[in-house]
Amino acid sequence: MVWTSSASDEEDIPELPAWEDEGYLNILPPSIDIAGSAGRQMEGFLDVSHFAWVHSESFADRNNQIVPSYKVDKTEYGLHVEYLSSVSNYGKGMKHLEPANFEWLRVFDIFPPLAARLT
Repeated sequence: MVWTSSASDEEDIPELPAWEDEGYLNILPPSIDIAGSAGRQMEGFLDVSHFAWVHSESFADRNNQIVPSYKVDKTEYGLHVEYLSSVSNYGKGMKHLEPANFEWLRVFDIFPPLAARLT
């Protein structure tokens, strides 16, 4: 998720090294206009605790509400977080593709003020 600004201040755009890796699934959704702030959208993107409550119709499970403990590391670019999640990234119509005991390593990199990467 990257926000743009018409301000004249230039910020470094975060690198996406995995974008060229054939082992990754690149998802580039269409751009949308929203009635909200960049800060609020970043909060929603990074707050994984809301999945079971807000996204139960699309991919999450109301019976899988626990977010495991994780450590936030400060880096030269911002923040880095890794944790194992059992929340599926398969949509409701694709649950049959989900492996048994599904887990995936969620890796978030946050580039203040308003950019984040999930790999």
